Amino acid sequence: MNKLHLFPKKVWDEAVSNHLRQKILLIVILVVLSFVYVMVFAPPQTEVLPAYDEAGQRTIRKITGKAPFQMPFHINAGQPIGLTLYFDVPEYLTADKYEIRVQNSAGDAVFENSFTPAALDEGSALMFGLSNMPETGGDYTLSITAKNVPEETALSIFLRQDAAGQTVPEVRVTYSLGISPYVLGLSFWVVLAGCILILFYSKKIHVNVLVSVLVFGVLFALLTPILDVPDEATHLGKAFMVANGSLFDVPGGAVVSNGMSQITELHLAKQTLLDTTLRGQPIAEGFGNTTLGNGQFFLAYIPSAIVIFFFRIFHAGILPLFYAGRIINLVTYAVFAYFAVKTAPRFKIFFAVVALMPMSLYIAASYNRDFLTYALVLLLAAYFTKMVFEKGLTLGRKQTIVFIILCALTAMLKYSLLPFCLLMLFIPVSRFASKKSKVLFSVLAIVIPVAAAAGLFAANTFLITATGSAGSSALTEGGLNLMGANVGAQLHYMLGSLTTTVSVFLRSFVENTYYITQLFSFGWLAYGPPEVFIYLYIGFFMLVAFVYSKYEAGTAQLENTRLSLLNRFGVFIVIALGYVLVNLLLYLTWTPVGAGLIQGVQGRYFIPLLLFLPFFSRNVNPVQTEGEVARTHVNLQFAALAFIILVFMHTLFEYY
Repeated sequence: MNKLHLFPKKVWDEAVSNHLRQKILLIVILVVLSFVYVMVFAPPQTEVLPAYDEAGQRTIRKITGKAPFQMPFHINAGQPIGLTLYFDVPEYLTADKYEIRVQNSAGDAVFENSFTPAALDEGSALMFGLSNMPETGGDYTLSITAKNVPEETALSIFLRQDAAGQTVPEVRVTYSLGISPYVLGLSFWVVLAGCILILFYSKKIHVNVLVSVLVFGVLFALLTPILDVPDEATHLGKAFMVANGSLFDVPGGAVVSNGMSQITELHLAKQTLLDTTLRGQPIAEGFGNTTLGNGQFFLAYIPSAIVIFFFRIFHAGILPLFYAGRIINLVTYAVFAYFAVKTAPRFKIFFAVVALMPMSLYIAASYNRDFLTYALVLLLAAYFTKMVFEKGLTLGRKQTIVFIILCALTAMLKYSLLPFCLLMLFIPVSRFASKKSKVLFSVLAIVIPVAAAAGLFAANTFLITATGSAGSSALTEGGLNLMGANVGAQLHYMLGSLTTTVSVFLRSFVENTYYITQLFSFGWLAYGPPEVFIYLYIGFFMLVAFVYSKYEAGTAQLENTRLSLLNRFGVFIVIALGYVLVNLLLYLTWTPVGAGLIQGVQGRYFIPLLLFLPFFSRNVNPVQTEGEVARTHVNLQFAALAFIILVFMHTLFEYY
């Protein structure tokens, strides 16, 4: 007997073609994965309540070998998960161990632990985790014992009075209230957005990248706390400078709207869209002076400066102004990412994955100038790929001019990326009209970006000296350097101790392996996913870079160009130079003179270098059919999207 179908079988089969089954399966996986992730990693919302009357008189009692402590206290009904005790620490301590026990009214031990007071400061609090505690609450007894501890070196526990006037230990109990409803609600909408994107994935990867960047970038922009992105206050200051017409540093500081100080006063306050004190406030009237953002190249601040300028003219609120500035930077990044992936004749899926890296989106959805750095290098890497692989393309003046402009702008934003101008040296001669053309274009591609970067550096140095400002420079990531660094003294030290300097760099390259994990450290390097997640992402990223990026559809559009081992090694040298230059600049501008380890390096500085990884591997021609490649690309885009969603949830866990 035939099965009953809502639609004729032929219609149903046609409907589920074009990978619809695949997309539905991926949606189911995303929903299940997200649900499990929230249940496992979302911290419970907590409430801390004192087990005493806070207005009661405070006293202390010593805990010695001869006088152990024992006293009753009360725990309310609920789900207790933590116990905090407060101690008075003497000037001199012994390393003796203290045993702590909590017993219920029947005399059964429900909690046991031990601690040594050696690491405690005066008035220290110790928190202990509770497990398997009954939710009904009740009366308990706290006991603390110590063996052979003399009175003069003994800890003292603080005591209070409870509501009935009885003396009790100064104990605070942490109760679990379950997962925050904000986390659950926001997670639902984030996952729903991901499901809709997957369902309507286009065959065109660049379209999917544009939509994904805009959707999840806006979520990052709105839900990341105010100024909780590294150096965002500095970059916000420069945006306000540019909005008021100050493209370069001026003596005494640039004149900016007082709206800037409204926002920067919240630096490190970690206020979110839901609880910020800026809600409903107009932009402050008047102007002030600031050097915040001195030394930064103005180009990256033009989009947000335009927003600030018009919001001031129309007297919009300070909160919409702040978020609109973030979003316009994101839109700029999304447009660059769209054209980068569209331009690249090969490695499209790899460029898409880099554009959708969680850290890339996080920075792009902020005032940090690196949104434009990432955008330009994406386009530069894609254009370099076009120069190497596009069928029938002979490199001439047009391609050289575009390449030079991209290299020059990138180098002016980040001096450490200046080695990219060497890439033209490693394009096969067959791609040029003649060997002479390659030599001429390569020389121009090197000289012009170097001159542009050198000119900007000289101008910045002169202006910083003229203004007497110690503000951030284009060499650093912004902000005042309070680490004791001195460029001149460090150079003198390097030249006089070359062997030591080389050993410092080699040690730093080995020991600073946490650069990789920092790609998933958000806020001020304060939170992020568990390490196992990070290594899973690294494995996924490397597979895309060295395996799946090789299998592209549309092979008829590709020139059968094979990069020689020498050319691939040349690309590797360019990236290695960029890596060394990042470390060198931070050694000069951020590391104390003579320090044994380079300081100030962050993993996000190396994202632009990752874009050239596919060029390192051997030449492999695509071997999959268009249908197979399309299915693979959907799976890879899903994986990139799933990683974004799971990483983004940690922002919700941290602040909501």
